Amino acid sequence: MSEHGEPRIGMTRQELAAEVERLRPWFHAIELPHGVRTKRESAGTEPADHPAGTWEVVRRHLPPGLAGMSVLDVGCNAGFYSVQAKRLGAARVLGIDARQHEIRQALLVRRALGLDLELRRQSVYSLSPARLGRFDVVLALGLIYHCKHLVLALEKLFSVTRGLLIVETEVLPEPHPIDPPPEPGPDTARATLAGRPLHPLAFVHNEQRIEEAIANWFVPSAGAARALLRAAGFSQVEVAAQFGARAVLVCRRDGREDERLPLGHFAAAISLLAGPDGAAANRRIRVAVENTGAAVWRARGEAGTGRGAVRLGSHLLRAEETEVAWDFAFAALPHDLEPGERAELTLAIAVPAEPGDYVVELDLVLEGIGWFEEGGGSTLRLPLAV
Repeated sequence: MSEHGEPRIGMTRQELAAEVERLRPWFHAIELPHGVRTKRESAGTEPADHPAGTWEVVRRHLPPGLAGMSVLDVGCNAGFYSVQAKRLGAARVLGIDARQHEIRQALLVRRALGLDLELRRQSVYSLSPARLGRFDVVLALGLIYHCKHLVLALEKLFSVTRGLLIVETEVLPEPHPIDPPPEPGPDTARATLAGRPLHPLAFVHNEQRIEEAIANWFVPSAGAARALLRAAGFSQVEVAAQFGARAVLVCRRDGREDERLPLGHFAAAISLLAGPDGAAANRRIRVAVENTGAAVWRARGEAGTGRGAVRLGSHLLRAEETEVAWDFAFAALPHDLEPGERAELTLAIAVPAEPGDYVVELDLVLEGIGWFEEGGGSTLRLPLAV
């Protein structure tokens, strides 16, 4: 669209209006060329001009300008927020939504407005820094109560956030009787389990006859949303605004999260390049390892202890799963590996003296914390005949 509002496409007002009508119902109210508006009445319970009101709140918590920044709009629907991010000067805007109808709407909006927007049909659960990279700003607006696998979704959002994540969501009414204050204090004793604060999280009971019966799952209190986002990895989470049954949370990364991330954020893909074969007493296994998780793999850990370093390790088992040596052989990383990066490593193994059929199981280990498999990862198992 030009500065004066003329469309850059060869569609008349009648043609554009017909396309808008064809793609009903619309949840986002977006102004298009020729005075065409995507909707003029509510599609459900939202205001007719939704999400204009939400945007007014969210906009206050974004940087003044987005020039040169990358923005990811997760659950973009018809693209209202993606359009706003582009108009604020973002260099790259990617909108994703799991539903094809909403992506069709967003494609029409993009075409009508002539904006450089990337749009994909994709689920929050498939977000990956290896495939998409990391974004300066990530928007998850009206998203998380649609997530059946809520913790996984938040971890995925964390993995692709370089700097700032803004979450807007429905929340339980506040104050809630078992929701402790953000920081531990005298009042938390009534809401703890073995000394740990408890936060309320409601499961939505939807019957089949209810609209969006399969699309709503969990509604947290504002405190629970904050705790969940911190558990997902964000070092700074602020409940920035609360209005009615909605809240906006602003989440930031400080660059040191990788040192504190739980084991579940570490994941690897291991592929065999060569070995083990031959009859030599010492055999070599050549593999490629790829960082498919959200955390940077540090080649060196804490000084003196090595805690926090990532190494390729292995277990030696009998073919029937009897353990021979749990800490069998190891290889160090050549350097730190960012999410999506790959390295080739050689593991030298000492062949057991006793003949038989063995299995060498390869995994990555976060020194002093645990094996990647313990966090939900998979291993590479190789037969070894002696």
